[in-house]
Amino acid sequence: CDALEGWDVAATIYRDQFCFERAEDVLLLSGACYSTMSFSNTSEAFTVKVVSFGHKGSEWVVDYQEFSDECHTPVTAPSSLTVGKCVGFLGRFRGQLDVKLRSDRCSGDGCSNLAIAEQNFFAADNCQGPPLVEFRRRGPLQGE
Repeated sequence: CDALEGWDVAATIYRDQFCFERAEDVLLLSGACYSTMSFSNTSEAFTVKVVSFGHKGSEWVVDYQEFSDECHTPVTAPSSLTVGKCVGFLGRFRGQLDVKLRSDRCSGDGCSNLAIAEQNFFAADNCQGPPLVEFRRRGPLQGE
């Protein structure tokens, strides 16, 4: 199994409460920290994380949380957002979320093309020895 396989969150952001007036489409790495940019004036950053995987007919759910810094100090409690519904997302905006598989074995519209990198740290010089797992970071490579 490829270490960089996983589920990404595709979000369509809307300006109106009924999810008719599209503002932007974004593809997000589950668990990564993102800037709220001009979408919110009450927070600086946010995270999304897939927490329910549609097992045995249950709904897919994504936890969403906003922060006052680089995703260390929350300004909101986590919100559990149901995939496929028009939900509050990014400050005053609304969004409709989808989950996409990121894998070399996946092809088609249901798959994510998000490029990500994994950063590891080692105790010894020249990347020798086992990586220090507690310092491993994964991040998107699309200009974030």
